[in-house]
Amino acid sequence: MRLGNQNGRSAVPAMLFAASVLAACGSASAPPAASVRAPIVGVIEAAPTTAQGTVSASGLVLYKRETALSFNVPGVIASIAVDEGQTVRAGQQLAALRLTAVQAGATEASAALETAERNLTRQRTLFERGIVSQARLDDAELQGRRARAASDAAGYNRETAVLVATASGGAITLTNGTN
Repeated sequence: MRLGNQNGRSAVPAMLFAASVLAACGSASAPPAASVRAPIVGVIEAAPTTAQGTVSASGLVLYKRETALSFNVPGVIASIAVDEGQTVRAGQQLAALRLTAVQAGATEASAALETAERNLTRQRTLFERGIVSQARLDDAELQGRRARAASDAAGYNRETAVLVATASGGAITLTNGTN
């Protein structure tokens, strides 16, 4: 019988190598190692405890007070005086509208009030002379009340064309109303 592989090489050297490796793995005991001293270790038993002065809780942090502010009249924003997240003081100006349209409304209401007051004075004089009826005098008085209300509303609109912080805190979100 011939031992070899396809290349014609003998398998005997490989077998001798394998036999020597197997022989080295025998069961003979190795000589005892030099005595090694194990380190001394202290053992501490772990037990659950509670720390004094700590609080464990879960929850959701919310703002103490959140106030939605907006302009009461339509208009073009002229300025925004704060950025999101900025700390503000109560009474601090936050934003303002351009006053062109608001002021025009106030001017028109003032002129209408002046006209209504003049007309009411004229109608009273004519009523006292018996020239106009009570109905015309009542109409003039009603026109005066309407003009006074329009003037008051225009003044209110002028005052509210500026947003101010109602309390001290942080500016959370600024939107243009279309979001």
